[in-house]
Amino acid sequence: VLSTATMRQDGKADALTIAGLSGSGAAVDNEATGDALVSIGNGAQLSGLNIVVSAKNIFDKDIFPISLFSGSVALGGLSVLASTTDVGTSGDRFEARIDIGSVNLKSTGNNASPGILRIESLTDVEAYDSVEGSSVGGFNLLLGLSDVDVDSSSVVNLTGSTVVNNAGKVDVTTRSMADTRSDADVTIASLISGAVGGDTDTQIDTRNQVTLTNANVKGGEVNLFAGRDAYGQVNLIDGFANSDVQAYSLLPNIGVPIAN
Repeated sequence: VLSTATMRQDGKADALTIAGLSGSGAAVDNEATGDALVSIGNGAQLSGLNIVVSAKNIFDKDIFPISLFSGSVALGGLSVLASTTDVGTSGDRFEARIDIGSVNLKSTGNNASPGILRIESLTDVEAYDSVEGSSVGGFNLLLGLSDVDVDSSSVVNLTGSTVVNNAGKVDVTTRSMADTRSDADVTIASLISGAVGGDTDTQIDTRNQVTLTNANVKGGEVNLFAGRDAYGQVNLIDGFANSDVQAYSLLPNIGVPIAN
C-alpha cells in the first residue's frame, strides 16, 4: 500500500529600472501544504509474505537558480526584493501520515522464508532560494529579503491494530529529510551615499512520531523508529542562510547583512 505525493514548485520575478528618480520592487511567494496519507480502516485484513505500507511526501523548489533579480540606474532610487517559501505552515503541516485502525496485518513467512512487514512514512523537502539586486546612482536604498520555512510531520498511528510477522521483523518507522538554502546578494554604487541590506532566514521544524494505542505488534524482532528508517538511515536536516551586501560611495554609507 503506497501513497506518494511529489510537488515541484518555484517562482521568478525581475525588475529593471532606468530613471531620474525610481522606485521598484519584486516579490515571489511560494506555499505548499499537500499531504501523503494512507488510512486503513477498522475491520480490514491483509496477509501475505511481504507487506509494506508507505507514505512519502516530497517537495522540490529548484527550478530557478535566482528567484528575484533587480537592477536600477537612477539619481535617487529605492528597490525592495522579497522572496518567501513556506513548505507547510504551523496550522497545516507538510505531512506524510499513516493511520491504521482495528486491522489485522499478517506476514505469512516462516523460518525458511521470512517475510517483510514494514510500515514507514517519510517527508523530503529541498528548497533553494536566492535574491540578487544592484543599484547605481546618486543616492540609493536597496533591500533584499529571502525566507524559507519548513513545517513538516512524518507520522504513523496504530490504533487497535494487530500487526504480526510470523518469522521476520516488524518495522514501524518515521523519517524526515530537509535541505534548504536562502541567499541574498545586494550591491549599491552611489555618488553621494546610500543604504543596502540583506536579510535571509531559514527555519526548519520537522517532527517524527510513532503512536501505538491498544495495538498488538509481534514479530521475531520489533522496531519502532522515530527519526530513522528500517535500513538505519537517520534524519538528514540541513539549513543555510547567507547575506552578502556591498556598498560603494563617496560619503559614508550603511550596509546591514542579516542571516538567521
